[in-house]
Amino acid sequence: MKGRSLRESEIRPSVEEPFKEDLLGRKEMVESIAGAIDSFRESHVVAIDGGYGTGKTTVLRFLEVLLRQHGFGVAVLDAWEQDHQHPLESLLKAAGPAFGDEGWKSGLKEAAEAVLPELVAEFAPPGGRNLGQRALRRVLSDSQPPVEKFRLRLQEAVKEHGRVVLLVDELDRCRPDHAVGILEWSKHAFSIDGVHFVFAVHLDQLSRTVKQLHGAEFDGRGYLDRLIHMEVRLPAVSVERLVERELKRRQVREVLASRDRGFDPYEPLRQLRVFLGEAKLSARAAIRAVALFDSTLRMLPEEGNRRVFVGVLTMMVLLKAATPHAFRRFVSGDRLVTGMSCRTVAFR
Repeated sequence: MKGRSLRESEIRPSVEEPFKEDLLGRKEMVESIAGAIDSFRESHVVAIDGGYGTGKTTVLRFLEVLLRQHGFGVAVLDAWEQDHQHPLESLLKAAGPAFGDEGWKSGLKEAAEAVLPELVAEFAPPGGRNLGQRALRRVLSDSQPPVEKFRLRLQEAVKEHGRVVLLVDELDRCRPDHAVGILEWSKHAFSIDGVHFVFAVHLDQLSRTVKQLHGAEFDGRGYLDRLIHMEVRLPAVSVERLVERELKRRQVREVLASRDRGFDPYEPLRQLRVFLGEAKLSARAAIRAVALFDSTLRMLPEEGNRRVFVGVLTMMVLLKAATPHAFRRFVSGDRLVTGMSCRTVAFR
């Protein structure tokens, strides 16, 4: 079973103080996005664009709170976690809660269920794979396609129960056919006034995903530009700052201080932050390194020289993150570690 896409970002904004844990300073940007969506009347697709570690998932969480405050029904879809399903099925299941129990049960659920059997049973290949482009065109060309019946019922539901926003995360990690299916069906089934989509995605990666499906000569970015109405680019975050955020989020300093009251954890954590920043790691590798440091630290027995161990642990985490092959040689007993410049650190 796949892990939650939000696993690297455990921030849970509260209604009272949604930006209390805004470690990357996204408040102004999120408020602007929420305000823009609130002003839309026609259906809009918004892309929150950024690489790994820029805080896309956290922005979605902030948006969820603010959009609810603006009176929207909000639904969240982890596209990667659901890419074993038909893309339309994923969208329909996610959309239901946005209308509330009453809205979902007052005909919209039946309309959604009427769409799926014909589409999934007739057009999905064995194993539950997704609807292809040829089948999609055939369904949409029918005299009374079931998807059109769903759109009409969706219009009624929006009039009865208010505007809706679907927040979609991890689309760029999905199989190409599923990612494109989500995009296509969001346009064909949900492009109704008052229904909006926000995709948290790395657009360059998604563009490459689209090209994988349609061929190397296909203009993947042009395809996305035709679907997306508003694009918000998240600025890159330095690895050192990202590590600092993760250390704070995981409360590593507090763990160190609580286990050794005479030990100031500032210096070893500073060195871990600086070393990981200088190692030119990717954001994903840096976050994994902090997770390794944190989990290993918490398994450390109470007895022994903790201060010496923290220093050793810092260097071992850096070694494993920056040069995994050298780390494997080291732990296997080969002391001739090459390919990495190390500095000796003394902890007092």
